[in-house]
Amino acid sequence: MSEAVPTIDIPQNIVILLGEANLLKLWVIGMIISAFVYGGMLFLSLSYIPLFLKTSNNISRHMRNFLLAYVTFMVATSTIYIITMSVALLRAIFDDLNLVPQIQEQYVGCLCIIFASWGADGFMVSNFI
Repeated sequence: MSEAVPTIDIPQNIVILLGEANLLKLWVIGMIISAFVYGGMLFLSLSYIPLFLKTSNNISRHMRNFLLAYVTFMVATSTIYIITMSVALLRAIFDDLNLVPQIQEQYVGCLCIIFASWGADGFMVSNFI
């Protein structure tokens, strides 16, 4: 007489969750690296702002105003992005265990990446014109 092998019914969401665990780990590592880079960028940006406010004979007033607005825009874009992605990550870990960010977070994150890319590329192209 053979004994029956016990079977375990695993809910489908547990199987999916176990498959997405590596993705969640990569997302956490990416956010940690992004936070370190953001901290360095924020420190450099805040140290440059007093220099833009000083009068200088080397840089015109219009260029200083443009650079001040540019740095402020890029810092604001980076800040919004890091906050949005941190909220999405925390929500994925603690709330509904869904690794897909909410629609608002997706749009805001995409817009921040687009504006930051356009700002960096536009600044580099303006140096060649």
